[in-house]
Amino acid sequence: MGFINFFRRLKEKNNEYYDYDEIEEDYDEEINKIEDTIESKYIESDIEEIEVEEEVKEELKLSKEEVDELINSEILKVIDVYDDFDKVKLVAKEAAKNIGRENIIEIPKFLNGKINRPTKYINKYIDEGYWSVVVENSILMIIYSYGKDSIDILQRISQKNSNLNLKATNLLCKLASEDIEVDRIVNWIMNNLIAFNDENKIKILGFMSQIKNNNQVIGLIQHFYKTFAKSGEIEFAYKSLNHLINAAERYTNGHLKFLKEVAMNKGVINLEEIMTLEDDDPKVINLPKLNDKLSIEAAITYYSLDKNDDDINSKLYYLSEYSLDKNLRQTLKKLINE
Repeated sequence: MGFINFFRRLKEKNNEYYDYDEIEEDYDEEINKIEDTIESKYIESDIEEIEVEEEVKEELKLSKEEVDELINSEILKVIDVYDDFDKVKLVAKEAAKNIGRENIIEIPKFLNGKINRPTKYINKYIDEGYWSVVVENSILMIIYSYGKDSIDILQRISQKNSNLNLKATNLLCKLASEDIEVDRIVNWIMNNLIAFNDENKIKILGFMSQIKNNNQVIGLIQHFYKTFAKSGEIEFAYKSLNHLINAAERYTNGHLKFLKEVAMNKGVINLEEIMTLEDDDPKVINLPKLNDKLSIEAAITYYSLDKNDDDINSKLYYLSEYSLDKNLRQTLKKLINE
């Protein structure tokens, strides 16, 4: 109920002043009558609306077959706009609304090939595998659109080492990045991370880096970065460090030193200069020659953080002029000239 405000003002008529106290009492009495009347009407209206809504819901209760038909129809609507991600988000949100929260549990079964390809899509999606990916992504976007209510379902989907499960984990991290059930999602992922192989662990750490400045996330990624570095798994360590910097939104001199060691590809990394070590940790690791692609990526990452290292700058400049890879030359020239 809004407030009714009156500006206090004395009125003059025929050179006589009204008695303000008397006027105020009259105003107060009239206001109370008006507010009581309005409030009574609002309460009656609310009760009527609730009763109507309940009657409509009762009338619109769908059978299992009708729910399946509705979900199938809404998924196809998302697929209709699949080439435009902004439209996908809008249509998926509308689909979630139309399907209703009470039917969200029925959606995942459509991930198991239950969407037949309509005739109008036969030429557009000739490859059956690509059609399956389009269906998966459309369904996951609808589930994700339920926000907090989607968490249980996404968690159930994300428990295996497959692309579908990784997509679900990514969406969980995206929800957490939007400040939805952050602790619940982070704790769940940490408790289930052991089930994934190292390659997928790295991908999940990348998903988690969407959750900025979260101490649990930062600590977890840092643990894997140090573990991979100490064991000589430099590619995994490099990828983990990228995710760590992204999640923490900051970096240290030790991080820069590690990136430079990888970029210069000299086969030796002094861990004492890079991170705090335990007594039984190796101090230096000797490596076989690293993949050129990895060393170039590390140099580019270093340059994106600090443009003042002569060794890194010289390496990138040389490659921008003399690399046999035309695309790499163009990319580096654009980077250097920014």
